[in-house]
Amino acid sequence: VVVRDNSPITAASYTVQKGDGLYSISKRSGVSIADIRRFNNLNSNDIQVGQELLLQAPEKTVVQTVSNISEPTVVVQQDTLPPVKNTDTIQPVTTKETTTTKDSTTTKKPVTITNPVTVLQEKPEFHIVEQGETLYQIAYKYDLEVPDLRRWNGIRKNEIRIGQRLFLRDPREIRREHTQPQVSPAVQEPLSTDPNVHIVAPKETLYSISRLYGLSVKKLMQINGLTDYTIRVGQALRVR
Repeated sequence: VVVRDNSPITAASYTVQKGDGLYSISKRSGVSIADIRRFNNLNSNDIQVGQELLLQAPEKTVVQTVSNISEPTVVVQQDTLPPVKNTDTIQPVTTKETTTTKDSTTTKKPVTITNPVTVLQEKPEFHIVEQGETLYQIAYKYDLEVPDLRRWNGIRKNEIRIGQRLFLRDPREIRREHTQPQVSPAVQEPLSTDPNVHIVAPKETLYSISRLYGLSVKKLMQINGLTDYTIRVGQALRVR
């Protein structure tokens, strides 16, 4: 005959005796069956004689703080931001704050830098005039000077029209970037100081030049009185 012990269990753990079950242990300890299973990682109500059962949650490891030490020095280790070329706002940077003492180093919770960083985007090559825009507004939008806009686009007054294509950089630089002619160092591309004139570079065609200035091939031929598609390197073509 097995005589069960029905006395209350007050200890933090209990060794299973013959005749014990989770129900009786729960009733004697005041701890629910679900908690006993959770504290001991049990997948069922099966237990064995001699098994050690925890009756409360396992204690977490506590790190003691050293007292009577000199005031700590705080060092912030911040990641270096890589260079970017867009206007997206960089997410707040998370840094690690480390407290250094004479005897030990303790890492505290991360510190978040909440100030976002905005990086300027490179200017486009040209702008298409929209309704209501003025030369001053366009210059302000792209951080340019009105005289530069006028010079690059051959504008004598501040008059512009809807749909007009305005260069936002020196068109000669844009042409060099697009054409990139493979020529001898002794041979240089002839440049025009007139923004209304394009000097034909090696490998350029009427089609590529018309695309550069937003014109049709037919319109480009008409402006220059061309009867066929033949052009030569160094030839001056009017684009307006």
